[in-house]
Amino acid sequence: MGAWDEEPWGNDCAADWFLEVFEGFPVSKIGEALRSPPPPPYKIDEARAACYLLQVLGVSAYIWPGDGDELEELVPLAIEYLENLLDPPSNEWSFIADWNEPSLVVAAIRKQIDALRLLLR
Repeated sequence: MGAWDEEPWGNDCAADWFLEVFEGFPVSKIGEALRSPPPPPYKIDEARAACYLLQVLGVSAYIWPGDGDELEELVPLAIEYLENLLDPPSNEWSFIADWNEPSLVVAAIRKQIDALRLLLR
């Protein structure tokens, strides 16, 4: 068994554990949530949750429950989805105006976008 990184996933035992924990994880649900624009309002919350899973689980190929090709495809898709919430391409994307504190949700979405962009490196 070897260790190659100081992060919690940076060793053989942890990588094997993540693989076992996420066996059968429905990665396709993340893609489904991001591929159905323009979204009805309730679907936006699901897509933002999918983006969150992507940003957390996608931090390492040793954690990600799918294959690297899926990750490479989904990250740009998630970024584009979230950017559409901030700069709606049509009225169907209306989301921000529904919030009592729009500036807080805008900041949260920007934070998600920044986290996802880090995965592109």
